[in-house]
Amino acid sequence: MRTLFGVLEALVGLAVALGVLSPQGSAAPVTLGAQLGWQGRPVPGAINPLTITVENATGKVLSGTLTVRGEQAAAWRASPQHTLRCPVLLAPGARGRFLFPWPLELRGPRVVVELDAGPAGLFQTQVSAGGGLGKLVALVGAPLPDPLPVEPLILLEPEDLPEEPALLTCFARVVVGPGVVLSPRAQAVLAAWGTYLGGQVEGLPVPLVWGGLSLAEAESFASLYGPRPAPRGLLVAVALGYILGLGYALPAWARGARPWGLAFVLGSGLGFALFYIVSYGVPESTVSVQTIIEVSTVPQFSYALCAVLGGTGGEWVAAGLWWSKDPGKSLTWEWTPQGPATRVRLDPGERLVVWTVGPGWQGEGRTIEVGLWPTPWLELPRPIRAAVSAFRPELRVGDVLQVREEHLRQGRASVHRLFVRWVRRYEG
Repeated sequence: MRTLFGVLEALVGLAVALGVLSPQGSAAPVTLGAQLGWQGRPVPGAINPLTITVENATGKVLSGTLTVRGEQAAAWRASPQHTLRCPVLLAPGARGRFLFPWPLELRGPRVVVELDAGPAGLFQTQVSAGGGLGKLVALVGAPLPDPLPVEPLILLEPEDLPEEPALLTCFARVVVGPGVVLSPRAQAVLAAWGTYLGGQVEGLPVPLVWGGLSLAEAESFASLYGPRPAPRGLLVAVALGYILGLGYALPAWARGARPWGLAFVLGSGLGFALFYIVSYGVPESTVSVQTIIEVSTVPQFSYALCAVLGGTGGEWVAAGLWWSKDPGKSLTWEWTPQGPATRVRLDPGERLVVWTVGPGWQGEGRTIEVGLWPTPWLELPRPIRAAVSAFRPELRVGDVLQVREEHLRQGRASVHRLFVRWVRRYEG
């Protein structure tokens, strides 16, 4: 999500450089405001825009941390579900406006915004996330239809379109009016929303439509890289043999007879330990399998799905903003000098599937031309074959697949990345 981070930097820099003066005589030294949803209309089950405004009337440079928490209402308490942290720097008298994507659970949590401004104090505001009745319809420079649709209407100008396709998940469809000129970035965002997330765009052609990978599909091919189960029967047999061998060899060794017996038993134990580590490896804290799929008609973006398996348990960290496919999972997003990052704490054996729409992947891979079945399936590596099968019905003879694999080890965490680029050669 480098684009989103760049927008955030630009907003902070603009606020610091220009400095929009706050009203004189303001009661509070810092004014904090928030709005959730397009024009204040939150949509449950979608990625909503969360707009936060901060006005600095302290007379000094404001340096603090902005924290957003989505709390799930319960009968006896409110438990946080998601957390977002971002540094804030404002010049005296400046006003900053920040836009974040925020996932809204189906059960309608409230959103709490806090600004820890250090010596200036702690400021808080809340946003109600209830009241959403369903997805919206966006009209971009288009006249009002007759009759009006059942869904609520949002009137947008071309420059109001977001920089990230995920923010369009609030809409059932987007209607682009005739003669409306969109920037190349806006066209790419709409095309990526229609291609990767199944959005409906009217007035703008979307050559290829692919609805992404399901939760079951992600878990099925991610299990190919999951921790191998320990051979319990073999372990029990070796342990019993080792104990019996020691019982047989130790008395003879104590009497000075058959010294090779003890050496044989100890050598066998060490040999099995080495065999186990080589064959089954050291247990990973987390195993993540990322599948990054790019369609040639939208090279600016790619769809990424990541299945994370919590082997022995630990924290999974990935660059960019990721969203959970399983409601109820707790995610944390943080802005760092390198850009936004997502953090998730996993218990041993816990599974998590997250997704994002990020920039197109760079570089080339192995090129395979699609022919009559079973080609190219026999030529594809097994994990990539499982990922490609998700859009197999849309493939045509003559299409080209470019595939690449990456396997990394980061401490006790194992990371596997599968890259697939789908190139449509012929139309019609």
